[in-house]
Amino acid sequence: MKYHLPKLWLLVACWLPFLATAQETTVYTEAYKAFKQGETAFEKGLYGKAQKQYQTALELLRPTNEGESALLQQKAELGFAKSAVRIGQPEGEKLMLDFIREYSPDPISNQALIELANYYYDLKKYDKALEYFAMVPTRSLTKDQRSEVRFKMGYAYFVRKDFAKAKSNFSEIKSVENEYFYPTNYYYGLCEFFLGNYDQAVQTFRVVEKSKRYQKHVPYYIAQIYFAEGDYDDLIAYAEPKLNDNNILKREELNQLVGQAYFEQGNYERALPYLEYYAERSGTLREEEFYQLGFAQYKVGAYSKAVKSFQPVGEVNSELGQYAMYYSGDAYLKLNNTKAAHTAFGKARKLPYDAFITEES
Repeated sequence: MKYHLPKLWLLVACWLPFLATAQETTVYTEAYKAFKQGETAFEKGLYGKAQKQYQTALELLRPTNEGESALLQQKAELGFAKSAVRIGQPEGEKLMLDFIREYSPDPISNQALIELANYYYDLKKYDKALEYFAMVPTRSLTKDQRSEVRFKMGYAYFVRKDFAKAKSNFSEIKSVENEYFYPTNYYYGLCEFFLGNYDQAVQTFRVVEKSKRYQKHVPYYIAQIYFAEGDYDDLIAYAEPKLNDNNILKREELNQLVGQAYFEQGNYERALPYLEYYAERSGTLREEEFYQLGFAQYKVGAYSKAVKSFQPVGEVNSELGQYAMYYSGDAYLKLNNTKAAHTAFGKARKLPYDAFITEES
């Protein structure tokens, strides 16, 4: 027996490293399993459950701090901290900031910054979101991460109506073809629109029209731009074919713009159906819209309709009110209602805005 003892100890000594490695592998496997369960729970919005799984992973990993175990520990620490933020635990934000300070400039610290910014972004606390997004070193991000950060910064500025800063962020990623491509170009186009850069807005909206998600939003803005620039032929050619598409948003307003374009061209017969379509569905009209509708009806000989449309305008002490009463008077004459005509002309005569109308009345 004594003769074989050294061989036995030698055998045990040889197996000890393998036993230790096997034990470490088992610990890592269990920790990784808990971590993945935490990730799954977090993705489902089960932040309390996720935090418990991350905690389990950390407790298993803390005796070791090398190689894959160290990396998994970092990820579990981040998971624990971001769960605390999502749950609303008072120390959540501090845990995230401590994590960022500890691991910066490691890329995992960027993930923490983005997560913290996204938390406030999702809550629509855009000032706070911008504060953290601005801390992210975008040059070290992947293409998709950079797109996410720039898009959300741009959108946050857009909501604040800071269109110049929003445009600046969108412009950096508007050519990157990923999930943010069309949303970025849509809001970039809106920024150009609100900044009065109409040519650039139209060019961008034309790109966005290829998107099924945004193509229903774009026609109204393009039509508005054509109208603002007096491009009535382009407006009609572009918008009129789209009026039968029930998916287009703001169809009533689009009908009105087509009608107004024909009106500005003096084509009252073509203008009238579109103006009436808008009037029947809009609920309320502004003074100039009542007048425009009434004048188109007057021009095509729909005098009974015209006097009804002119009536709300005639009650206003304004230049349009004076014109409305004058044309109402003439419409009543054509309807052989001399008494109503006399009353309308009398009202027009008392208003001082247009000397010619005053004299003619």
